[in-house]
Amino acid sequence: MGCGKCVSVCPRHIIALVPAEADVHVYCNSPEMGAEKRKQCKVGCIGCRKCAKFSSEQFTVTGALASVNYEAEVLPGEECVEKIQCPTGALLSAREHHYIEKNDPDWKKEEK
Repeated sequence: MGCGKCVSVCPRHIIALVPAEADVHVYCNSPEMGAEKRKQCKVGCIGCRKCAKFSSEQFTVTGALASVNYEAEVLPGEECVEKIQCPTGALLSAREHHYIEKNDPDWKKEEK
């Protein structure tokens, strides 16, 4: 729906509204440092800065977490994902994310 209530009530502050036309996202919100993050998640952003080096206008990195600048004049597209080649897979197009979510049963598994 896009009303934003989920954003305001999320106790972990990990939900964000993004523009519907945005095709590329960093599918990680963990503020943990890279090594600690990787203990919990195989696709967590490690803050390597490859995306920000590719385009500091379209991507920012704070600590060990990259994010898409949704206010950039030109939003990143699928070609950015291919050129950047995120080492953890945290940077994906919406199409790629949807495909993985539907077809890779291990992607969603949580190790206890």
